[in-house]
Amino acid sequence: MLWTAVKDANLLLALLLELAVYASAAWCAWTRTGRRRLKPLTALAAVTLLATVWGTFCAPAAAHPLHGPARAAVELAWYAAGLAALFAAAPPARRRTLAAAFAGALALSTAIGHI
Repeated sequence: MLWTAVKDANLLLALLLELAVYASAAWCAWTRTGRRRLKPLTALAAVTLLATVWGTFCAPAAAHPLHGPARAAVELAWYAAGLAALFAAAPPARRRTLAAAFAGALALSTAIGHI
């Protein structure tokens, strides 16, 4: 019973981490784009690119699911892109804190998922 609750909580954490990657990419694209008209388009493009990669290779109902080391490499690159976007978009005083929180939550979720 307790293990089921832990697995359910981990699924929620994994979902929140996925959403954080999308939010980080959108935030980074929004803050890095100079022209006001391009901000929504670049944010949408960043999220669409990440969603396409995730949906094609890593989602539970992926069109071309990867397994083993290939999946691990794509997931690592995908989450690293989200972490890099978060680090780039965050104010300098909060970069380390936000990046550490994201990386810690990801490490916890990955560890629980592999138990």
